[in-house]
Amino acid sequence: MARQTQEWVKVNCTDFIAKDQWPSNSPDLNHSTTMCGGAMLQTFQKLQSKPKTISGLRSTLQQIWEDLSQTTINKAINDFRKRLNACVSADGEHFEHIM
Repeated sequence: MARQTQEWVKVNCTDFIAKDQWPSNSPDLNHSTTMCGGAMLQTFQKLQSKPKTISGLRSTLQQIWEDLSQTTINKAINDFRKRLNACVSADGEHFEHIM
């Protein structure tokens, strides 16, 4: 399935960066996951009643993800794309944060 997804993205996204072009470990690329994660954490912290089981937590987080605004997700994706391109331009070395 992952291979099919990568092939689809490669064909349909002209600025696709293949997985073998990504640096193996770059903290400069973590921002986009933190952006969505931060939005989810804010929502979770506002809950009146927190889940008491792993199953409940899983279900709650799934619902928070599904309710996350498309605008937030799009911004994270666009920012990530900019950061990937900056990372490739820097040959995998450190680069200034791009926003």
